[in-house]
Amino acid sequence: RRVTLAEFAEALNQAEPCTYQTTLRGRLIEQFSSLQKAWAHVAGKDGAEEVSLARWEKALQVMGIRRAEAAQLFAVLHAVPCAACADAAAEPTALSRRAFMEALRAKAVEVNDTMVDIVLRISLAEGPISKMFEGYYDRAPLAFEDFRDVVAPVLDCKAAYLRLVFAHLDVHREGRVAVDELMDTLTAMQATYLPHSASSFMTALTPADKLALRGQRQGPPPPAPAPP
Repeated sequence: RRVTLAEFAEALNQAEPCTYQTTLRGRLIEQFSSLQKAWAHVAGKDGAEEVSLARWEKALQVMGIRRAEAAQLFAVLHAVPCAACADAAAEPTALSRRAFMEALRAKAVEVNDTMVDIVLRISLAEGPISKMFEGYYDRAPLAFEDFRDVVAPVLDCKAAYLRLVFAHLDVHREGRVAVDELMDTLTAMQATYLPHSASSFMTALTPADKLALRGQRQGPPPPAPAPP
């Protein structure tokens, strides 16, 4: 039996690493046409309200996604900000349907991937996220310009990325976000994501992924401001 060009292309697509939510969403939509149908596949039935890590890994392996990559994606989906649910209180071994739908929205996957990049870069270079926030800063909710002025030097991140992150964290659309909210979110992502091996994640990254990761940087950060 001869392999068709379409079958060959599909095989190549499945062989590509799936380490980002953007890639995962693309594969789910391509194979199931909607997130609702994709959820029925990963959870085993459409009416399920949560999926276990073991079930998630098996469902994604059927799609050609490696077990380690499936575990990494599960951990990040569990940790991303979600206005529609209190997923932080959920068991770390289960992912809720609402968190799945919220995290994989078309407008959410890019910023979620951006935060993963930030977490990974800081983890490999500095260690704990909290270490980057040890200096003085205003604890009150801030407008974007003030938020940017505090966070950009700390994370060594471009303003364009920070605007995406700010809007994502502003789940109630109040126009203000506390720096501590960002730190708590990144810390939660670090705590759930890194146990699934940051080194294997970096090994799986394509050259384009690594270039995009480096593209967030804007040069050496200036010294942290001294307390008044």
